[in-house]
This record gives sequence, C-alpha cells and structure tokens, in this order.
Amino acid sequence: MSELQQQQGSLSKRGSFTRRGSFTRKGSLTCLVAAVAAASGASAQPNIDHTAHLLDKVSFETPLKAHDAKTGARVVPNFTPSRDAVVKRNFLRLAPDELGATGALWGQAPLSSDAFSLEMKYRISGAGEDPGGEALSLLITDQLEPADAPFGLADNFTGVAVTIGRTDGARHAVNLVVGDGSTGAAAARAAAPGCDAPLRYWEGRGDFSVLRASRLRLRRNGGADGSLVLEVDPHNTGLWRRCAIVAGAAAALPDGWERRAVVGLLARNGDGGGAGEGGGSGGDSNNHDVLALRVYDAPEAAWELDHYEGQREQKMDVLAHHLEHKLFEVKSQLDQALTRLEHSKEASKARVSALEGRVMDFYGGTEADGRLDALEERMYTRAQAALTARLAGLQGMGTLAEMRTKEASADLSADQYTPFYALGALMATITAATYMKLRSLQTSKLL
Repeated sequence: MSELQQQQGSLSKRGSFTRRGSFTRKGSLTCLVAAVAAASGASAQPNIDHTAHLLDKVSFETPLKAHDAKTGARVVPNFTPSRDAVVKRNFLRLAPDELGATGALWGQAPLSSDAFSLEMKYRISGAGEDPGGEALSLLITDQLEPADAPFGLADNFTGVAVTIGRTDGARHAVNLVVGDGSTGAAAARAAAPGCDAPLRYWEGRGDFSVLRASRLRLRRNGGADGSLVLEVDPHNTGLWRRCAIVAGAAAALPDGWERRAVVGLLARNGDGGGAGEGGGSGGDSNNHDVLALRVYDAPEAAWELDHYEGQREQKMDVLAHHLEHKLFEVKSQLDQALTRLEHSKEASKARVSALEGRVMDFYGGTEADGRLDALEERMYTRAQAALTARLAGLQGMGTLAEMRTKEASADLSADQYTPFYALGALMATITAATYMKLRSLQTSKLL
C-alpha cells in the first residue's frame, strides 16, 4: 500500500452529505433532511474500500515530499509542471497572484479506466478584495499539453473537463464539459451544464487561513451509459452540492479514449485588459493552489472519502503551511517590484530617445547641426582672443622684467652680474616655452 493510500486509510468516513440547490444560510431544515437521507442511503450502499482503488500514478496530495534526483527541485511524481507552476511542500501553485500568470501540471501516465471517480481539493485566493478574472480547469483528455485557448481546451478537445471561471459577480461558474473531438471546444463549453458557487477567498480578511479550501468530485459510471456526475463543496465543510449531470456520456466519447487520456490541471489569470475566461473582469489576479488530487478506478470511491480535511492537520503543519504561503507571497512581491523597476528603466530610455527625436524634428536635422557648428565656432573665437591677450600680457611682463634686471645690474660690480643674468635668461626661457605651448594649442583648435 502506498504512502498516499496509508494516509487516506484513516480518513474514510461513511455517509456523505449531498444536497441540491444553492449554498445559502437559509433552509437549514432542508440541510438536516438531506443529511439524514444521505446517511440512510450510505448505509444501504456496499462497503467500498476507496484506498484499494486509488490510482497512484495519477494522484497526489500534500505534503509533497518528492525531489528530482538531479536538480533537487521538489516535484509531483508522474506529473510535469510548466510555465508559472511551482511545487511547494504544502501546496502546488499553478498560477501566482500576478496579472497574466499561467501555469499547468500535466500527467504522464494514462487513466486506463472507463469507470472512475476523483476528488480535488484546491484554493483560489488573492490579496485584492476585487475577485477579478481567472480560470481554473481539470482536464481528462488525450491532449499532450494544454492548448493556448480558454481553459486549455483544444478545438478538437476529446475527453472530460471541469472548468471554473469567474462570473460578473462574486461567484464562480463551474461547468462540466464533454468533448467528442469534432464538435469544437467553444460549442462544447456552450452546451456544458454547471452551477455557480462562491469559491474565492480574500486573503485580506481577518479570518483568512491556509485551511480555507474548496473541493469538487467527479464520477463516471461504467457500462453503456457512462454518465457523469459533478458535485462541489465550496468551503470544504462536507456540505456537497450536486452541480451537473451528463447522461449518456459514453456515446459522446470515442471508444477506448480513457486508455490514452491523462489528467491535467491549468490555471490562468487575466491580463488586466478585459473580461476573464469565465466572463468576469480581467483586471485582477489570484493564487491558484491545488492541495490534493485523488483519482480512483471505482465510481463510488471518491464519495466514500467524505470528511472535513482541515481537521486532520496538526498545529505545526498548519504553521508550516502558513509560513510557506506568506514567504512565497513576499518573494512574489519582490520579483514584481524588480520587474516594475526594470520596466521603468526601459520606459525612461524610451522617453529620452523620444525627446531627442522631437528636438531634431522641431529644428530639423540640418539646421540643428548648423547651430551646433556655429556655437562651436563662437566658443573657439572667444577662447582664442582671450588666450592671445593673455599671451601678450605675459610677453610684456617678460620684457619689463628683463629691462629692470639690466638697469639694476649696471650699478653692480662685475662679480655680481652673473646671478641676475641667469634670472633674466630663466624668465626668457619660461616666456618662450609658454608662448610655444599656447601656439600649439591654437593650432590644434583645442582652445
């Protein structure tokens, strides 16, 4: 028995709570009646050991402990992450809380069972109060990778998908899509049954916790009918709601499609420039975290695993999950700040280039060059005149000093002439050297 099966063995709880209708605070009596009926129905069902039917190669749950032997990076066995998807110990983050972020996790092993059930635990949350536009989808398909299309559905999509997209309000539209490979993804989505549910958590609320999550479960019956049933538990409380039913799904799917179908996950944030894939605003973003995906080869197995999973987490596990969640948020904010600085630098360069272009356009290229040449000529003329005046002054000072030296030496004895002759010769040499240097600078037009 695998580690995942051992963990789940102690979590099985009989008597799932399933009810129809919208999730509101009203109708508590209806909830009580539904709970009693569900419990009665569960007691009549056969005792199914869901852990024995778990398909390990297409399932995972936190904590995610596996690492790549070569790189040391944390991985989900038998799945390949792509783009912005990041595998952490306590959650798989398909897309971070950034505009335009997109991430996927694609299975490597085929489902290989025409009758199956699954349960996915996930969390959609964000720092902004406005839910914004985003999309999350679970696909069971023969596509080798998610398509660059709404919810990752290729136009010739073949398989089953659960799509979660924002509506215009604060709720999400959950739909069950069945594609036969020829109808087209857009037509299949338009015909898909579904329901609305509040699935998004605002991280700015005082009561936000990493224990907040949502769940969905999907069942496909075997046989000639192959009907599909989708239920949601918006707040991970064990209160399940019937969301969609597709009868006769076997007729819409090619024979043997499940033998080559894999399980994939995709999340995409809006880019801030319009409507999201679910029809809502595309001006905000969310974190899309997947905490568990359990797939079984028995239709009733996922219905047997019905418990409030937040109760099983120990305090230290919750603390570690919370710290990992916050640290990822801090790192993401730092990366965004660095990106904004880089964009600001590039924008400044572009503005300077544009300003230079505007100046050249205003004065004209030839006229601007002419003005620069005229300015250079005026500066050279003025510098030359000033240097010539200074040079003439230095020459006059040298001549005056020489005359005074001669006059003074006439009154001195013959043995006293030598020092003054030497001084006069030195001053004449300095004057000549200065004059020659200035002439060379004038010649080279440096001054």
